[in-house]
Amino acid sequence: MSVLSVPKYVYLQNELIQKMECGELLPAGRIPSENELCRTYGVSTLTARRALSDLVYSGKIVRIKGKGSFVAPLKADLPSRLRPASTGIVSLVLLSYEPSDSSIIEIIKGAQEYISARGYSMTVECSDLDAAREAEIIDKCIKNGVDGLLMFSTDPDANRDKFAAIQTAGIPLVMLDRATVDFPCTLVCSYHLDGMYQVTRYLTRKGHRNIAFITAGRFTSVHAERLAGYRAALEQNAVPFREELCLLNRELEFSALERLIRDHGVTAAACINDRTGIAVKQFLVDRGFRVPEDISVTGFDDNEGARYADLTTVRQHFRDIGEAGAQKLLEQIRDGASCSRIFFPVELVVRGSTAEAR
Repeated sequence: MSVLSVPKYVYLQNELIQKMECGELLPAGRIPSENELCRTYGVSTLTARRALSDLVYSGKIVRIKGKGSFVAPLKADLPSRLRPASTGIVSLVLLSYEPSDSSIIEIIKGAQEYISARGYSMTVECSDLDAAREAEIIDKCIKNGVDGLLMFSTDPDANRDKFAAIQTAGIPLVMLDRATVDFPCTLVCSYHLDGMYQVTRYLTRKGHRNIAFITAGRFTSVHAERLAGYRAALEQNAVPFREELCLLNRELEFSALERLIRDHGVTAAACINDRTGIAVKQFLVDRGFRVPEDISVTGFDDNEGARYADLTTVRQHFRDIGEAGAQKLLEQIRDGASCSRIFFPVELVVRGSTAEAR
């Protein structure tokens, strides 16, 4: 293939990659701006933007809002004279922390045991479901020069630029439970799609045809995967997917659920997590509905609250997720391991909140 037959954006990508390989563009080094690339190589802004976007997607460069594009470093790839001194500390950043939340406690235990057994210390930070607070914690971790970051993010899309800044600083990053779709990183999570598929299929086999899908909080990749599992289970069990039965709200709207029961004959509620499922079950009981005789309710997580509420749910293995996340983080710190994805299986746990459709 001649040079002239190569698309201009591919030619520009190859030029930049060659500069990285020969050391003209060093790890964490700044990439020329789109305008600078246009002037130097005689290409259009659209071509420069396409070239940079593809390099971001492939993990070769990272973009930081307001600052530009930079070569994406891995600590192990840097020359020894440029590697930051090890602090022996990694940070686990959580979206929330409550002593009564067994899922979070199990993640901490799994990560802590693996990290400490290998000579590292682990700090735990909490964003309290606040993306701005999470950004401040990330900045602090970068400033303190931690060896690596485990992130159970409140809203990955909101802090995508901060994750890029972590990589630009040469700090390994492992995401737990959720990540952005278009940002290359290591992710350790449950197979969310299959979990919601299992619970929805179970409800259809109990004769339920009008099954509400109920969420609360920010709509993240986890929500999207579970919604996809709900939809797949309906369609593969000859139950039409109906958008009007999906309550995808930041706040739990009980009045909307009551309308679905009244106007659409809903007989089951597949809830995004145990906390939502427990709240829905309590609301229905308070309104005079019988659970599960009138309405079946399910959750997702299998925390202590679900067991106490006798809630049918999907069990996640949180300690395993914490341990595997810590393992992948240390592999990146010590060996410069590439990004990967690990999905843990989940299992349906049937309890007293579900029954045959009325």
